[in-house]
Amino acid sequence: MDVTLIDSPVANVANIARALRAAGASLHVTRDPEAIARASKLVLPGVGSFTAAMRWLEESRVDTAIRDAVGRGAALLGICVGHQVLFDVSYEMGVTRGLELIRGEVKQFGGTLPVPQIGWNSVVGHSCAAPDIVGRSCAAPGIVGHSCAAPGTVGHSRAAPDIVGHSCAAPDVVGHSCAAPRDDETTGDRRRSAAAAYGDDHACEFDSPLFEGIPTGTAFYFVNSFAASNVSSEIARADYGGPFTAAVQQGQIFGVQFHPEKSSTAGLRVLRNFVEKIR
Repeated sequence: MDVTLIDSPVANVANIARALRAAGASLHVTRDPEAIARASKLVLPGVGSFTAAMRWLEESRVDTAIRDAVGRGAALLGICVGHQVLFDVSYEMGVTRGLELIRGEVKQFGGTLPVPQIGWNSVVGHSCAAPDIVGRSCAAPGIVGHSCAAPGTVGHSRAAPDIVGHSCAAPDVVGHSCAAPRDDETTGDRRRSAAAAYGDDHACEFDSPLFEGIPTGTAFYFVNSFAASNVSSEIARADYGGPFTAAVQQGQIFGVQFHPEKSSTAGLRVLRNFVEKIR
């Protein structure tokens, strides 16, 4: 399936490209507005600042190209900051308008947990009530046998394996190893633990082709200080000192706050679902 990856300078394009190819995409990487406007399936990556990402999109006229493509019926997947810019506005460094493709606002995490959130966090269907035990990065329910603390003190490194064997160093509090959940933990004990944490297991199931074949409570890798919450297009949520939107879908427009390219087999499955199942 042909996929156009937007070559944003405010993104880790190489890692996303490698992950999409591993997911089966026939990939075209470009920042040409005309090519983007003609695309039938787009991926918009992003890291760092919402303001910087929007500035580049506007100055390069890629923002208009994305709107044109979506208006023609193209499928779009935003990743991390690429997910955030889908919304109306962000309050990072003042007030910055987004692409306004999905209604919602992006705000900084509140509460007492350190920001940014860096690490694994459990993701569930949007109907779940926020549990008390979730909200610490790397403390997703049911990831038995892995030792991770909430980020905060820098100076130690924690390797976040991605789907193709590379690693992304991230600050850690105590230097514990933060490995991806084992494949055999995507069902069984980890699934039951998530159900116990969130209540009704069936209510927590994902209801989107983007998460087809992925059990509720699966952990994904996050690096973010800002997030949307309580948006009408939410299809998945997580908790970090309070519930926030982990993924959205509005028609053919999708966004994920986590990094699928760093989220082991679950992240690869999300990308493969976008490549193969979204038309």
